[in-house]
Amino acid sequence: MKKMRKDSFYTYFWMFFIGSIFGFIFESILSYFQVGHVINKQELVFGPFMPVYGIGAIILFYISKHIKSVTMTFILSFFIGSFVEFFYSLLQEKIFGTLSWDYSGSFLNIQGRITIIYSLGWGILGIISCKLILPYIAKFICNFPKRPLLVTTWILILFMIFNITISIIALYRQKQRYFNIPPSNILSEIIDKYYPNEKMNTIFENQKKIYETKSTFSD
Repeated sequence: MKKMRKDSFYTYFWMFFIGSIFGFIFESILSYFQVGHVINKQELVFGPFMPVYGIGAIILFYISKHIKSVTMTFILSFFIGSFVEFFYSLLQEKIFGTLSWDYSGSFLNIQGRITIIYSLGWGILGIISCKLILPYIAKFICNFPKRPLLVTTWILILFMIFNITISIIALYRQKQRYFNIPPSNILSEIIDKYYPNEKMNTIFENQKKIYETKSTFSD
């Protein structure tokens, strides 16, 4: 059976999927050493996924294919990782009124969205990923029989599209409920029924709700 190309759309999707799971595992372990217990940092309704790490994995995989210099890999990972983290945090706050991280008390931070320590971490993670991890993951994916890989990939693509869509709707609807906005359609009613605030707070344990702490927050 034919093998997958290393630069295919499917390979990039698997980088996103694996990176999202890795991010959840990494942040869970990190939270244990920071506060003494594991904090649930998942960013989607279903499953242990942190898409911001998935996006980072896609970028790092692209870098690994085109940049051979360790120094340049560090620099690009430092700045691109910081940009993704900043922009992701900004969108999350503006759309959903929540934050998954806040570095306001950290040294050399920008609006609490990024800090020098984590930016350096992106640089180091970029070197480790680009030189030691991602090429081997890509090789494994490319050597996997094409047909079963395609079937599995499309099943996961549909699942992730559904997962991301439901998560976006549920998070936005949670903000609407805070401002006593009634459901406007049957989908909103379903979300209110199956994803009330209590369940959302359990799923997104790590998210700080800005609209509960800032009376000037507006849509």
